[in-house]
Amino acid sequence: FILLHWPAYIIQFILSGTFLTVQFLVQSVIVLIMGYLFGYVFCKNRSIYLPIILHAYYDCIVDLLAG
Repeated sequence: FILLHWPAYIIQFILSGTFLTVQFLVQSVIVLIMGYLFGYVFCKNRSIYLPIILHAYYDCIVDLLAG
């Protein structure tokens, strides 16, 4: 999952004109943890739908908290 998100981070940093190493590392760690969590949920349930729902829920919560 991290490799899927890195291009978006790099494009975001290029467009904003700044490269924040700490932000890049923090986002990478969060994606790593969430990837393990979604993978664990998938392995336990053998269904892709629950990780998709959890990912959508996570995205909504992040959007609401980030403003």
